[in-house]
Amino acid sequence: MNKRLLVFLGLSLIILVGNAMFQKWWLDRNKPPVDPNAPKPLAEVKTAKELGQLALRGSSSGIALASKIPVAPVVEVVVDEKEIEPAWYTLGAITDEEATSEKPVPRMLVTLNNEGGTIERIELNRFPDLEDQIAFGAPKEDLLWNRAGYLGNLAPVKVEKGVKIQLVPPGTPAQAAGLRPGDVIFGLFNTVTEQDDEIKDPLQLFQALGRCKPETEVILKVLRDGGEESLRITAKLGWRQVQVIRPEKNAYPLPVVGPKLPAADPKLPPVAAHDPFSLGLQMARIDDKERNILKSAELDFAELKTKRWSGKQIDENTVEFTRELPAYKLRLTKRYELLPLNAEKRQTGYEVRFSIQIENLGDQVRKVAYELGGPNGLPTEGWWYAYKNRISTEWFQALGIRDPAMRFEGRDSTLIGTLDMINGKTANIEPSEIEAPLVYAGVDCQYFAAVLIPQREKGQEPWLERIAPEIVGAKPAEVPLQKLTNVSCSLTTKVVDLPAGGSMTHTYDLFVGPKKPVLLNEVGSENTRLDRLVYFGWSIFSVPAHILLWFLHMFHLVIPNYGINIIMLTVFVRMCLYPLSKKQAISAEKMKQLQPQIAAIKEKYKGKNQEASLKTQELFRKHNFNPFGGCLMAFVQLPIFMGLYRALMIDVELRAAPLFGEHIRWCSNLGAPDMLWFWEPYLPAFLASPTGYLGPFLNVLPLITVALFLKQQQSMMPPATDDQTRMQQSMMKYMTLFMGIMFYTVASGLCLYFIVSSLWGMMERKFLKKMASSMPVLPDNPSPSTSTAVSNYKANGSGGGRNKKQKGRK
Repeated sequence: MNKRLLVFLGLSLIILVGNAMFQKWWLDRNKPPVDPNAPKPLAEVKTAKELGQLALRGSSSGIALASKIPVAPVVEVVVDEKEIEPAWYTLGAITDEEATSEKPVPRMLVTLNNEGGTIERIELNRFPDLEDQIAFGAPKEDLLWNRAGYLGNLAPVKVEKGVKIQLVPPGTPAQAAGLRPGDVIFGLFNTVTEQDDEIKDPLQLFQALGRCKPETEVILKVLRDGGEESLRITAKLGWRQVQVIRPEKNAYPLPVVGPKLPAADPKLPPVAAHDPFSLGLQMARIDDKERNILKSAELDFAELKTKRWSGKQIDENTVEFTRELPAYKLRLTKRYELLPLNAEKRQTGYEVRFSIQIENLGDQVRKVAYELGGPNGLPTEGWWYAYKNRISTEWFQALGIRDPAMRFEGRDSTLIGTLDMINGKTANIEPSEIEAPLVYAGVDCQYFAAVLIPQREKGQEPWLERIAPEIVGAKPAEVPLQKLTNVSCSLTTKVVDLPAGGSMTHTYDLFVGPKKPVLLNEVGSENTRLDRLVYFGWSIFSVPAHILLWFLHMFHLVIPNYGINIIMLTVFVRMCLYPLSKKQAISAEKMKQLQPQIAAIKEKYKGKNQEASLKTQELFRKHNFNPFGGCLMAFVQLPIFMGLYRALMIDVELRAAPLFGEHIRWCSNLGAPDMLWFWEPYLPAFLASPTGYLGPFLNVLPLITVALFLKQQQSMMPPATDDQTRMQQSMMKYMTLFMGIMFYTVASGLCLYFIVSSLWGMMERKFLKKMASSMPVLPDNPSPSTSTAVSNYKANGSGGGRNKKQKGRK
């Protein structure tokens, strides 16, 4: 093998390994420096001064004296509160019906928890959960092949005789089977496998359901109303819908594949059973008492996030929570209302109207301000490949799987990188510095978004003082997994003087739904719509992306299969590019026929590069040949490729869209790799782990794509005339292989586009070659030196096929 080729391969390997080492070094380098004077962890704090130092670390002002920070203010009025029992409430329902303006069936199921009067989870209808099986302990090898049966989120708790269910959400298989809150499940019989499981705790119930596939009938053994006689209830399990908001256990979610996540950093404070629920509320200030900046600390006798509220289900679409603070004579009310689909009012069916009311029950003026936590717990599906597809709105941003997103009126949407937050590169945003009202603030992920939209009445002044991106819970200790960190944002209001007997009310709309441009345009007004949540990058890429998606969706109206639609789109694009393809083919054929004369010029002017270059240019002018004419096709295809790459990675319509059908698990998601075979147990971790170069699955479509690229490259390249040209062609081949490794986990829909485009190009090439080969380009009376070079070129078998045909005739 040529020495230069070996050097090239060695350098390429060094670049790949060096890139991985550089990324690790860069992440380590950008970690916040360790401060030797840093305050002790919360668990070790013993004095008021230490607590003040700890609070000062997160202060927005950044300049204060620890001794001046009020710690544990004494409140004279202490009231023994009656403990409120845990309770759950719901808005909407699970249904597979399509919502229309004439028939506004619910588009989602919202589960509310009286712990803080918060949102526990939101499930969207008609969007299957791609990773539902991870919660049930299914075998790793079956994670992508078997989905767990869905009974409903029943809020089960362990009791003496089994598992007591505390919630039966509307529209779930549990409700259809006739289960009721308070029923105790102590057994589950799978009618397909005939496995009979005894249920003693919630984990056993989850595991038993995890061994059942959707649409399986199970027989539940149930005790009702405290009776000793058991019931046999038959339930048909359904398909779990995606949970755009959900409680995140152990501070971060389990991955679909790969090794078990390690425990959180032992240096961090102990983590609760789950991260805080969404839309938690706490008082930022009451009179002269300000909340400790430390996130886990609330004002004394004003606990709102950690206490249970009194709840009331007003109707199927409205729930209200109230909590009084007797020490301060304040009453707080949180009201949730599911907004049905209504085209006239620009309601999409994915919005929850949320209002906060604070009433002053005393006879003195109160200075109050509150801090509202945003939504969190968004999906991390496909985290081992999806993070590569996140498109930043800023230069050099370190994004995660989900990132805080916000926008101010008159400004573009901004993503705040999760990894930048971990490395301490972000800061709070003061709306007074922006000089524009907030449009929305929330969290954005690949296909879904959850954002809060302040609803100001006409003439009402903006009430927010600070918007802060925040990390919810603890972060993974391993650097490669930190992109999974759960994030949100907090909104802090301005201080308001609340008169005796007075009240203030702030209203928000919480949008939780798919990132469909048409849908997002319906939310808000001209200045407040959410269409900026869909970001394709620079205009040179975003314009082709929008055009291609429009055609793709039009094709889907004719043939409802996105695999076929991508093939149709590919043919359409190649037909539009036919004039350029024709020019490229003619240019390549001319170049191939001119190669003997170019070789003769190089031989004649050996060592005289400038003269050889002038003679070569003169030859090109003589035959009206532009050596860069064939490059035009590549320049035009680059924005199309990048636009289509970004469109297929972000378009929610391709999420879970199968190539062949729902019952064929291979290539069942055109927005993800095709994932033919789970090979992680058989290859080294640096290759086949979720954070490795190739990922945990054998993907076939990228291999076919690379093979066709090499074949097409071979047919288009002119024959090599010297060692340098031969070396360049070899480098191009190996670069194609390296590019295949880099794009090994791209969406299967994009690979399908390249496969069809390559096959079309090869057939087109054969057709155009006949047209181009009939064009004479050689001079009628070549010079002797040229004739000799041409003869040698043809004698070596690199010239045209005419000599071979003549030999055959002889």
